[in-house]
Amino acid sequence: MSCVVLLLASVGILMCSDSADAASTTKEVWGYVRDGLNQPVENSVVTVTMNWSAGGVRKVLSDTTDSDGYYSVVFATDEWDIGNRFDVVATYGGDQRHSLNNNADTQSKQQVDLEFPYAISQLGGIVGVMAAAGVLGVLAVAVLGRRRQPKSSI
Repeated sequence: MSCVVLLLASVGILMCSDSADAASTTKEVWGYVRDGLNQPVENSVVTVTMNWSAGGVRKVLSDTTDSDGYYSVVFATDEWDIGNRFDVVATYGGDQRHSLNNNADTQSKQQVDLEFPYAISQLGGIVGVMAAAGVLGVLAVAVLGRRRQPKSSI
């Protein structure tokens, strides 16, 4: 009788466990975030979400891109398994780019690059664009103001 109970318990554990192969090393997910002109996007927040094979969030890690647009996160051996799915999301200036449902392969390092479809101002996103527009507006008013001054009749 005890063998039957042990056998049923073992089958139950196997049925409830995640079907992916266990990881034997850490998993580094890394890559580059670039804009539509293939320029690096600095200070983009990149979030990598490792999901269980059967669904549901397993672990979430984040990094901020450097001046080369590079990011990297490292999952510990107990935070991922071969065959898990993971999502990578880059956020910059309120906009996001996604690479969803990536398969965690057997390699310890996996590259996922993301690209925003438009050029991003090196002056700091929308704030930089607004500042540049303001400077141009001031220059335009100054130039037009000089042209409208009446000539003196001496």
